[in-house]
Amino acid sequence: MKRNSDIWTSWNENIKHPYSDIHFIKTENDIVEAVKNAEKIRFFGSKQSSSDIAAGTSDLIDINNYNNILNFDDSKLQITVQSGIQLKDLIESIESKGWCIPCLPDINTITIGGAIATGTHGTNGHLLSEYIVKCRLVLADGMVLEITDEDDLINAIRVSIGTLGVFSELTFQCQPSYTLHLKEGPEKDSKWLANIEENLKEFDFLRILWLPHTGNGYVIRGEKIDPGKKIKTRNGPSHLKYRRAASKALYKYTNKLPWFTAIANKILYAIFFKSKKEHKGSLYQATVTKSRGSTLELAEWTISMNKFPKVFSEMKEEINKWSNDSFIHIPM
Repeated sequence: MKRNSDIWTSWNENIKHPYSDIHFIKTENDIVEAVKNAEKIRFFGSKQSSSDIAAGTSDLIDINNYNNILNFDDSKLQITVQSGIQLKDLIESIESKGWCIPCLPDINTITIGGAIATGTHGTNGHLLSEYIVKCRLVLADGMVLEITDEDDLINAIRVSIGTLGVFSELTFQCQPSYTLHLKEGPEKDSKWLANIEENLKEFDFLRILWLPHTGNGYVIRGEKIDPGKKIKTRNGPSHLKYRRAASKALYKYTNKLPWFTAIANKILYAIFFKSKKEHKGSLYQATVTKSRGSTLELAEWTISMNKFPKVFSEMKEEINKWSNDSFIHIPM
């Protein structure tokens, strides 16, 4: 189905572009026809990229309704899905089989095709796209190409940002599900930075949230354990549930008063990031954010590990200057 001219608006409403035609996709043939008949076309899912990667062209493909699970291969622990399926539906379906993909991003509402095309990563030093073993790609002329992990081309499509074609179907290699024992809490920058490489080798899960203007990071480490093992669960004080509301209030005017960001960050650290927590669950249950209180504006860079300490130190020095007119919120 096609609808004519309107304005495309991003998730956080900071990007708006006019378009001439939008195609609502339900079958692979719908993708083929839309791509073949457009001079230039881009597709989008839940719009959670803060860039205009999915906008600025006259023709758009809305991939959200192209979202079915097509096949489970129980002998190989593989699942095949249409590219518009959201991560939460993919992961919940494989968890019901006792499977997992051991590389999950921070949020679960992204469409899987968009997650792959934009290089979405997890917290084990790997990309989500590394677990693709087969895919179907619609090329610019409408031809459908099937690629497997035995083809040299597979590495090119893992982070293709839509330049090679549109993902139609994706097959993921899963693994047996496992339980993580997670411990989290604040740690001085000097400590977590010195131990980051060692921690990546030692732990099955590692996430470090940096807290600008405080001299601290918030470190979450996880180890695989027997599901039946009992642990002492610590969820932290009850007021932690108000962090998003407090952040929204404190950051409301920081784009106009950047200097207040440092004060807001110190207040939020003191109230919400000083306690330690401990819990267990599957990778998805224990680590992926299931809802957000507000939208975000963000950017990401990939830096080689041997250069990261120097880059971090320079960035920290610049951000911590009172004269810096950027408003870098926590956690980072």
